[in-house]
Amino acid sequence: MQQLFAAILPSSWMAEMQESTERWSIRCCRCDNSRSLWEAGGIRWGKMSVGNVQRTLVWCRVCRELTTAAVERSDASAARETKFREN
Repeated sequence: MQQLFAAILPSSWMAEMQESTERWSIRCCRCDNSRSLWEAGGIRWGKMSVGNVQRTLVWCRVCRELTTAAVERSDASAARETKFREN
């Protein structure tokens, strides 16, 4: 999808889209493997989320199976990891 948008949108919009998407991460709910949503090929641009974490079905490279994943703000991921380490 990113390549399709890159072909039709102005470069300034693509830069804004990438910057917005990189604030989000996608995390496997089974193994907790996490990476940038942009690196995973996702797009999150102009989307407002309040409260709930979005869930989606993805192929996890680590689990090597189809599983649910949480799409969450990267700062929320960092906070969750910090809390996990403190316990």
